[in-house]
This record gives sequence, structure tokens and C-alpha cells, in this order.
Amino acid sequence: MKHRQSVAMAISSAIVAMVIDAGTKRWAETSLGNAASRGGDLVQLRLSHNTGVAFGLVADHGQLIGLLVPAVLIVLACVIIRSRPGATGWLGVGLLIGGGLANAADRLRDGRVTDFIDVGIAAQRWPTFNFADIFITLGCALLVVDAYRAAARERNRA
Repeated sequence: MKHRQSVAMAISSAIVAMVIDAGTKRWAETSLGNAASRGGDLVQLRLSHNTGVAFGLVADHGQLIGLLVPAVLIVLACVIIRSRPGATGWLGVGLLIGGGLANAADRLRDGRVTDFIDVGIAAQRWPTFNFADIFITLGCALLVVDAYRAAARERNRA
């Protein structure tokens, strides 16, 4: 894949991730409101707001985190891009950056992130999350797959 196509893939996937996340958060804010939860036992939709980072860590520092996250993402993207990832890696970079910027934009708006996807069984629940979190996780997984593939190619050359 040519460099220009790779960069276009990363930018496109970042934009798509940001648009999907913003749309679903808007929907959650207007549709879920104060409802206890909607859905079944395994997956529920429950509106909540997180002022911290993943799983509520460093809560009540939303504005500071909102400024630091984009800076960290830019540095991380530069490091990854210099490693010349394959197509899977470029998609991962886009999803990681798109998800991170989507949460950062949400956080800069009012110091918190809108979460609404709640998974678990009965009382055993995972912390509530959103589509940006899904994109960040998927992006990281794709980067790991890409690094594994690159290592395998290197081993085969030797």
C-alpha cells in the first residue's frame, strides 16, 4: 500500500470513528436521559458521565486530561508512523487517534465523557464505556497484530 493511501486510510478511519462516537453520544444524551437502563442482562444502555480516564481513574481532572490526551495521541501517532506500519497498523492508528480525539473533544466541552454501554452478567458489570473506547481498544489491538506480522516477516527474512 502506498504511503499516501495509508495516510488517507488513517485519516478516514479517525474521522469515521469521531463521527460515530459523537452521533451515538448525542443519541444517548437525548434518548437515555435518566432511565435506569435499557436492554437485556448482558448488554444494557445506561447513561453515565466519566470525569476521569479509563474506568474513572484520575476523576475530577477532566479539563487537564482533555488537554493532555490530544498531546499524548500526537506523540504516539508520530512514533507509530515512524515505524512504518502495514495496512492493519494504519487502520489501528486512525481508530486510536479518532477515538482518543472524540473523547478529548467530549471532555473539553464540559469536563467529562459521556458513557452509555454497560456490559456484564447480573451484578458483575464492566465499567460503562462508549464507542470511542471501543475504537481505542480496537486500534490498539490492530497495532499489536501489525507489530506481530512485522516481526514474523523479519523472522522469515532471517
